[in-house]
Formats: sequence, structure tokens, C-alpha cells
Amino acid sequence: MFREAWSEKHVYQTLNNQKIVHILRRLSDSFLGTKSEKLSIESQLTVEHILPQKWIENWPLEDGSKGMLHDEWWDAEPEDPRKIATSRRNALLHTFGNLTILTKPLNSAVSNSAWTTKKPELLKSSLLPINQYLYDFRVWDETAIVNRGKELFSRALLIWPAPGL
Repeated sequence: MFREAWSEKHVYQTLNNQKIVHILRRLSDSFLGTKSEKLSIESQLTVEHILPQKWIENWPLEDGSKGMLHDEWWDAEPEDPRKIATSRRNALLHTFGNLTILTKPLNSAVSNSAWTTKKPELLKSSLLPINQYLYDFRVWDETAIVNRGKELFSRALLIWPAPGL
């Protein structure tokens, strides 16, 4: 149930912003090794959707087409490939695989930017290990979100093991 909720459930349906920031901070710390410097973050951190909530303008679907707006989605046939792709993307939008933490000024600066703009700014301006890990992602799409979600879930199990393990 934990794995399913982690990878599929809309995080904000269960947790408030403060709890999400706490979880992401703990996950970020899990990337630190014995050779890593310990970071003390004085700034308030906020949750950022790597794939933005308003993704349609700057983030084309995998086939290069534009995602569907609400009204267009409702009017489309259930088997429409763009409707299916839009639905899948929207389902992954609020999962841990797509969330990170940033300072408020950085969050405001990159919020709805395309990945080609957002990634370099994240890598340049954020020292958090959870964000430096994004270096390995050439594209940010549904596959990247799922893969990052799996990685973060494996770290979550080490931080919060099931009782009796």
C-alpha cells in the first residue's frame, strides 16, 4: 500500500505542504555519503513541481503534441491518444517522483519554465543533493518521474522501514 500510494497517489490529498517539505528534506539528506559535506539550510524551503502544474505551454507530450486543456479533454473521445497522454501526465504531476524542494526565490524563478531552462538553473542554484541528482536526467517526462519516484521510494524505505523489518 505504501509503494502504491507513493507512486500513484496525489500527495496533497494526504499530506500538507509542511509534511511534504519534511519528507523531501529527509530524502535529500539520504543522498549524502561519508565524503559529503553536511548542509545547513537557513532559508525556508518550498515544494516545487519539476514538471509544472501549468505544463501545457512549455512541456509538450512525448510525441511532441500539446497537452489538452480541461474543456478539450472533456470533449475528447476516451481512446484519443492525446487525452490518454494528458491524463497520464496529470496523474503523475503530484507524486513524489515529480516533487522537489527549493528556496522561494529559486522556486519563483523556475516555476513554469521548460526543462531546458529549469534544469540548468536548479543545478546552478541549488546545493541540495535531491536536486543535484537531477543532473542525470536529460529529459523530464513521465518515465523520468516514475524512475525518480522509484529511487526516492527505495530511500524512503531505508529512512522509514516497515515495522518488524
